[in-house]
Amino acid sequence: MYNNKILVHFIMPEIKLGLVSSGYTMSERSYQIDLCMNAIDFSGIFFFKTTSLSDVNSIDTSFCTEPNNWPDISFSEGIVSSNEKNIPHHLDISSVKFFGPNWLAYNITHTNKTSDELFENHNDLVQQYINLDNSMDPSGMKQLIQGKLSNAGSKSNPLSNANKTIQNITRDILLHFLNSDDPNIMFRLVEMMNNSEGGWTPIEFKPNDTLIFDIIYDTRIFAWQNYQVDDQDYVVKITLN
Repeated sequence: MYNNKILVHFIMPEIKLGLVSSGYTMSERSYQIDLCMNAIDFSGIFFFKTTSLSDVNSIDTSFCTEPNNWPDISFSEGIVSSNEKNIPHHLDISSVKFFGPNWLAYNITHTNKTSDELFENHNDLVQQYINLDNSMDPSGMKQLIQGKLSNAGSKSNPLSNANKTIQNITRDILLHFLNSDDPNIMFRLVEMMNNSEGGWTPIEFKPNDTLIFDIIYDTRIFAWQNYQVDDQDYVVKITLN
């Protein structure tokens, strides 16, 4: 049965303190973060230029991004669920801002003590996760993502099909549409191309689409250099409304 929905698992080049490449499997990351956002939030970010749909795979097709259009995402409010690892039995399913400090506490003590029982600065840790969603300095998740997008081509200096690396994020996303067996997905591409401006076609998402990518929190940002603690890796699953 065709449902006109698309699941897009796109790859971000690896950087420390932020986004990492995961391939196309969700099994590699310790936990999953579930979020819901509006489809329109992801409009005007990914663009491609081609003469016709049949020529999308030609060497002349161009790809670019508009990093400034990347939306604010409250990763810290996302709900954590099991992925490669199971949620420790003493922890309730919770948002990242609470789960993260509890993960630190578990790494340090290997007991059932939670962050608020162990750390005097528990509230500061929670706030630090919130601050990392969007920071004025380059360490914010939004800023790290925008940095990766800025290397994925611009309208004045686009990438092409010759670039098959994970740097070419728009091409990676477009392949999800092209490789779908659902004819309605291909029709969506036709609709997108009918809305092109100056030859550039925006990749538009719709309600019920799903975006998947990975993030990792380097524990050094929480100043735990004297302890053996895990980097906190998540696969992010955003369901669009």
